[in-house]
Amino acid sequence: MKNFKKVKIVATTGPALESPERVFAAIQAGVDVFRINFSHANREEALMRVRNIRNAEKKLGRPVAIMADLAGPKIRIGMMKEGQVMEEGKKVTIHTRLAEGDAANITVNHPEIVENLFPGCEVFLGDGDVRLEVIKKGEDNAVAKVTAGGAVRSKMGFSAHGLALKKFEVSSKDKADIKTAVEAGMDAIAASFVQTAEDIKAIRKLVNKEGRDLMLIAKIETQQGIDNADAILNAADGIMVARGDLGYAIPMERVPHVQKELIALARSKSKPVITATQMLESMGNASIPTRAEITDVANAVMDGSSAVMLSQETSKGKYPLEAIKVMARIARGAEPHIPATDLPEENAIYDAVATSAVSVAKHLSAGFIATFTESGATARRVCRHLPSCPIVALTPSIDVARRLCFSWGVLPNVCRYLKKFEDLDELVSKTALSGEFRAKKGDIAVVVAGVPFGKGGSTNILHVVTL
Repeated sequence: MKNFKKVKIVATTGPALESPERVFAAIQAGVDVFRINFSHANREEALMRVRNIRNAEKKLGRPVAIMADLAGPKIRIGMMKEGQVMEEGKKVTIHTRLAEGDAANITVNHPEIVENLFPGCEVFLGDGDVRLEVIKKGEDNAVAKVTAGGAVRSKMGFSAHGLALKKFEVSSKDKADIKTAVEAGMDAIAASFVQTAEDIKAIRKLVNKEGRDLMLIAKIETQQGIDNADAILNAADGIMVARGDLGYAIPMERVPHVQKELIALARSKSKPVITATQMLESMGNASIPTRAEITDVANAVMDGSSAVMLSQETSKGKYPLEAIKVMARIARGAEPHIPATDLPEENAIYDAVATSAVSVAKHLSAGFIATFTESGATARRVCRHLPSCPIVALTPSIDVARRLCFSWGVLPNVCRYLKKFEDLDELVSKTALSGEFRAKKGDIAVVVAGVPFGKGGSTNILHVVTL
């Protein structure tokens, strides 16, 4: 297990990463989670990609997770006439209602947003392709000056510092995509532009209505999401630091320390956190990353990210497999340098056992920590401490094994259901000495479990085994 990569890699599917051969190779290169971006993928494309991922998973005999990323209530401009270009220095009026826009007049799909604009407010269109500065506020419009010109197209993104929707609503498209995710057997849903815990609860209600309990990842990409991150994490199963839109919603210089704060908060709650956006952006066209990108990925790893994500690098880039291999290489290089951090002390028995397991493993130079877990909670409690050795999570549930693909340092393995504690030593030894684990006889394993088996959240046993 010496070469084991602890930080998980999320790769976005797309034309460059959807064929059976590419998917198979991507898992071998280090992908733990595949992301299907419903802002671009339709139902048929999503179902095809799920089939290819599951077939590769079966061939490799290794759990792999699939995450549906919903488009969400993104703020966009309305329909535009063809060929519109905004010129620097010209004025643009932002309306609450408008049939069709041009270079001097635009509207937004959430009219209440115009009320939040104010003189001096900076507005970004698209991915910062065009920038405006509001100079005057009217009753039902705002006048802005173009500070960086460019082409403007229908439904470009509209961002500004501090913008917030009055009410979060799940669109008909998102509802249809949730249904597709459930029917296809995906494992997680990433909810975009989450502002409050109630937003997550609304999506969970829809998911449960479809008959499944998928993992919910809240994408933090607004100031409101940052402000309510604690409550959001209590309602969600994890978060994503979505730095793209976040970088327009707050001043760019705040993004690095907000990233660190969100990662620390998620770790304190034993929940996975994905750091995303432009991590190896240049590898969409180049076979090697910039030194700044290498540093960015390494810093995200050293911040304590559970996972790091590739977007267009793998979905439509020229070098998807190379990007995955590079990210895995950077992660392995950064993991030994993660600084020790103090986590809040917990009084619960299960947290004390998990903390002790990491301490004992370090003291004995254990080869790994093994957890028998039916819900995944035991493994997540251990991994929040970022132990130096791998965590082998034994679970009778393939759904739980796939969910643990998001968790730092966890090697999920589907095993038979255990009825008695005495069977655990044999299962740990048999699993560790076979397959990808490559443990050796004589290695020490620290085993964590809860008895009686079948009772969730009952982590209460710490046991040392010599293989």
